[in-house]
Amino acid sequence: MTLVGACAASGALLVLATVPAAQAIRVETPMGPSAQEPVSGGNATIYMAGYDEAIHIMDEATMTLVGKIQATAGIPRGMRLSPDRKRFYTISVDFENIEIFDIEARQSIGVHTFSTDNAKVRIWSVAIHPGGRYLMVLTSTDTKLVDRWEISEPVIRQYDVETREFVRQFPWPDGEVRERVNVMFSPDGTLMYFLAEDLLVYDFESFEEVDKWEISMPFETGMARLSLGFNQSLYEEPGFYTGLFRTTDPVNGRRMMGVARINLPEKSVDFYTLGPSIGVGFALAPDRTKAYGLRSQIGDYEIWTFDLESRRVFSRRSFPGRPRMSLTPSSNGELLYVHGAGNTIDVYDAETFDFVRAVTLDADMTGFVVLPADPAQIP
Repeated sequence: MTLVGACAASGALLVLATVPAAQAIRVETPMGPSAQEPVSGGNATIYMAGYDEAIHIMDEATMTLVGKIQATAGIPRGMRLSPDRKRFYTISVDFENIEIFDIEARQSIGVHTFSTDNAKVRIWSVAIHPGGRYLMVLTSTDTKLVDRWEISEPVIRQYDVETREFVRQFPWPDGEVRERVNVMFSPDGTLMYFLAEDLLVYDFESFEEVDKWEISMPFETGMARLSLGFNQSLYEEPGFYTGLFRTTDPVNGRRMMGVARINLPEKSVDFYTLGPSIGVGFALAPDRTKAYGLRSQIGDYEIWTFDLESRRVFSRRSFPGRPRMSLTPSSNGELLYVHGAGNTIDVYDAETFDFVRAVTLDADMTGFVVLPADPAQIP
C-alpha cells in the first residue's frame, strides 16, 4: 500500500513512501505558501498497541512505521514498561491474559493465564518488580458451578514469571478487601509500597509492614488532606512522582488544585496550589521544567502548560479535541502528541500549540509509549 499525505489546504496528495498493507499510515500536514518542513519530535521510538492485535513501532523523527510485534493473546490493553525498559507487559481485553513482549527482539515472549475450564480468573492490575522475575497481580475468580456462578473476592498475589506459579498471597491491610490497588516498589526492589488510606511500606521478602506514611493526615496545619496520585513518568527520577493533587479549602469549602512532587523514600512532599480544581490531565516534559495537560469536556477542549519552575499555569489554548484523548510530549519536548480513543495522532507545537500534522493508522490504539533512543534521557 502507498503511504500518502493529504494536503489539508489544497487537497493535493504527496507520495511519501511504500510500506506493507498491514502497516499503512497516512500523514496530514498543513500546506500552503508559508508551510515549512514539520519539526521533528526527536529520535525516540513510538510503540502503539492496537485493536488489530499488534504493537506497532514508529520512528519518531519521520513518523513512519518501521515494524510491529504480533500479539498472541488477543488485543493488548495498555502497555506497562518494565523498570529496565526492556519489556512491555499488557493485559488482554478480556482481562484473562498477561502478555510479555521483548522490545529489542520485537516479539512476544510469553502469555500467562490463570483461568481453567470452569473458572475465569480476571486480571485487574499488574505491578512489576524491578528484578523482572516477580509480579504482584490483582485478580478475581468467577467459578462456574452446576447451578450458578460463584464470584470470589479480589486477591493480590506474588507471581513468579519463570516458574509460572503463584508464590504467595498478600494479606489485605486490616483485612479490608479492595477492588483496585496501587502497588509500587523501591528502586532496589527491597520495599513494596501499598497505597491505601495511608501509604504502607512492606519488606518485600517477608511482607512485613516496616513503615507507614500517614498521607490521610493534612501535611500542614489548617489544610485539608491532599488527594495524591502516583503515576510514574518515564522522565521522573526513580522514587519520585510528580502530578496534580486536589484538596478542599477548609475555610471556604472550595476544591483546589495544585502540583505535588513526592519523594517516596524520604516520605516528603513539595506542593503548591494553582487555583480552583479543574478536570485537566498532567504529563511531565522530558526536562521536568514543564508539564502539559488536556482539559477534555464536550465542546471545551484545551491544552495547558504548567511551568514547574515558576509554579504556575503558563498558558492555555482551545483546540479541536475529541472525547477520551491522552497527551504525550515528544522525546525532545518540542512537540505534543494527542492520541487515544481512535486511530489518529494529532501533533502540536509544544510552545505555540499550533497544529503540525496528523498521523492516521489502520487500527485504533489501546496503548502509547514514547521510548527515547538515548538512555541518558531516562533517569
